[in-house]
Amino acid sequence: MKQLLFLLTLIGFTSCNSKYTITETPTDCVIDSVQYHGVGSDNTLQVSPYWKLHLKEPDMWIRSNSKYEKGDTITVRVRTATKNPTR
Repeated sequence: MKQLLFLLTLIGFTSCNSKYTITETPTDCVIDSVQYHGVGSDNTLQVSPYWKLHLKEPDMWIRSNSKYEKGDTITVRVRTATKNPTR
């Protein structure tokens, strides 16, 4: 029974192929605007402040627990997925 379970587990791990390859590219982004959200500003259960940052180039909003100002540069890892050829 143990051998059968081991064999099925081994087959399961080797047959699970991902259809996509994910690559990460570090990108330097300039902060376009900053919004401060203090304790309790979003709801009564919010117990820690955060900063909402708008990035200029990829046009995205991110959330940070560290203080940033407009014009600062941060490094963001951009993930892209490419489909693997069929096997």
